[in-house]
Amino acid sequence: MFDAIIEMYRGKSLGANETCSSCNKDSKRQGFGEISKPLSICHVGSNFHADKYKILFVGKNARGTSSDFCNAWPYVIDARKGEYSAKNLFFNYNKTFWSYTKEIACRLLDCKPEDAFESIAITNLIKCNNAVHNEGTNFDGTYSDYTTKKMKDNCMGEMKVFWEEVNILKPKHIILYTHYNYDDYLETFPDYYSPHYVGNKTEKSCGVKCIRWWDREFYRNGDLPMRVLITSHPERKKKEEFISMITRWIQKATSE
Repeated sequence: MFDAIIEMYRGKSLGANETCSSCNKDSKRQGFGEISKPLSICHVGSNFHADKYKILFVGKNARGTSSDFCNAWPYVIDARKGEYSAKNLFFNYNKTFWSYTKEIACRLLDCKPEDAFESIAITNLIKCNNAVHNEGTNFDGTYSDYTTKKMKDNCMGEMKVFWEEVNILKPKHIILYTHYNYDDYLETFPDYYSPHYVGNKTEKSCGVKCIRWWDREFYRNGDLPMRVLITSHPERKKKEEFISMITRWIQKATSE
């Protein structure tokens, strides 16, 4: 599946086409630096296709940088390689995106992290970062999302890179840690999926904080192949409460 996604990037000339160039120009005009090269899908587990949950975890914009490019395609960074590889981050990084995702997968599958890693997929909505430096954070030392509207319009709207990844992977569950930031681009999936149920955009208590909660169902040819939960980034969220809420949603969705 990873190779099929790389071929999709190749077909779009991702990182080298005129649309990508326009993102760079717009980012500079707004005072941000050079946009990073696009980062590939982070990970597709060897058992993802056979897993009963088939969960795709999704972050907002790509983070970090690397000189490891995908084979025969010198414009897309290979997220499987280097210090910021998905594998290294999943097993050795304590930031909430990775540690909470690992615990959700382990708890759902009742297995060790090694087996959980091979049963899930991980990607980002936006393939580039317009504010990254070589330490993997933004130019101001934070992990804030500085993605411009132009980047969203181009990557998700015009080129539909994320949607094409979904169409190749065909996950059963998608968990988007995107809060409200990308709602306009998540309202309608492309033609190959039709929304049947649109849950209310609401919030739920998670410890002393509230998190975003928007669950949806998407049908294809009369079947229900995919459920989607748009929620908040796990950063600064109570770990046990957040993990339990996500795992319960997946278990409930699977049992229905």
